[in-house]
Amino acid sequence: MNNERFAQGEWAVNEKIMVAVNCGQKHIALVNIYNDGTDKSVLKDECLANAHLISAAPDMYRALQSLMEEFGDFEDDGSGLIGWNESMKDKLRKAKAALAKADGETK
Repeated sequence: MNNERFAQGEWAVNEKIMVAVNCGQKHIALVNIYNDGTDKSVLKDECLANAHLISAAPDMYRALQSLMEEFGDFEDDGSGLIGWNESMKDKLRKAKAALAKADGETK
């Protein structure tokens, strides 16, 4: 059973409508190009990079979920990961936190 709450289907960047991220006919996000000549500016290259990152979100979510299903059976204190160094445990904690954020469980 799929309990993912985000739009199902392939997310893609569409440069014909400003810079949009679409899932079929659904508009997921509009990423604006903004240039006022200051450090607040978001130029086209950065805008496209942001849009591509957004469009990859479902795939990254599923990849992280898969990794956590395989390796994420541990307590927050890192117990249960015998032979894992602290760096590896920290990476799993970050993956767990990223999934929680994507699920709206944290801010």
